[in-house]
Amino acid sequence: MKKIITTLLLIFISISITNAQNNGGDSIKTKGLYFGIDGGYGFSAAKSTYQSSTFTYSSNVYTYSTTVKTYSLGKGINSGLYIGYMFTKQFGCEIGASYFIGQKFNRRGENSDSYQESSSQGSMMRIIPALKYVLGEKKFRTYMKVGLIVGLGTKVIQNDSYTTPMGSFVYDDTWEYKGGISFGFHGALGVNYMITNTIGVFAELAGNYQNWAPKKSELTKFNSNGVDMLSTLTTISKEQEYVSSYSYSSNNIPDPSQPQKSAKFYMPFSSVGFNIGLHIILDKKKK
Repeated sequence: MKKIITTLLLIFISISITNAQNNGGDSIKTKGLYFGIDGGYGFSAAKSTYQSSTFTYSSNVYTYSTTVKTYSLGKGINSGLYIGYMFTKQFGCEIGASYFIGQKFNRRGENSDSYQESSSQGSMMRIIPALKYVLGEKKFRTYMKVGLIVGLGTKVIQNDSYTTPMGSFVYDDTWEYKGGISFGFHGALGVNYMITNTIGVFAELAGNYQNWAPKKSELTKFNSNGVDMLSTLTTISKEQEYVSSYSYSSNNIPDPSQPQKSAKFYMPFSSVGFNIGLHIILDKKKK
């Protein structure tokens, strides 16, 4: 992650120097109100770990192996819009709203007589308030943004399946994780080219550092050998609430009509990627 940040800063400085040396032509308005639309793609970053295990039995010998792998649900596409205001030629602030749709993350486990497969996919609305620093007043402008991320309406869908050899027994289920607000950090380095005095296009490298802790999950599908068995389960078997602490005792048996209490945990949504978009200034006057 540090290497990525260093590389982005070096690119920004290089472009800024070139911009200062070659940016000719008339000045274009830099102060005032602006808005735009953008979209892009993010690659996984700041990943968490999980264990992929294999268990086999052959010739009276049991063999167990495990591999630590990494993952992030932050890989995927995003699109949104933003509005901002430049207080001076260099400094301003903006707020954006971006909808993120993650790419499916797949994993698999095996043992001597069965295998398990699982896939997870997340989505969320990101509200991003940020400070903006701009270099240049003419057609080419470089900029840097630093801000916060507020994740709303986050949802993760997890599909699981368990299959024995020759398909003699198969069950599959779907869990839906939801609830909770997540917070994180956002940064971007970009170049803006003004086609006219009011309309421009831009490209930027962006990074998001974000984790999310669901408040609850619900089992929305449970099939056994193709038969829907969801209605046979009690609430405690198909609903979970995630809390920081909880306790049970032999004198306090959980109510099967209430959700199961489980330990709070975090899912990684960090990413490093790129965005492109359209930038519009709302006043034609030069300042």
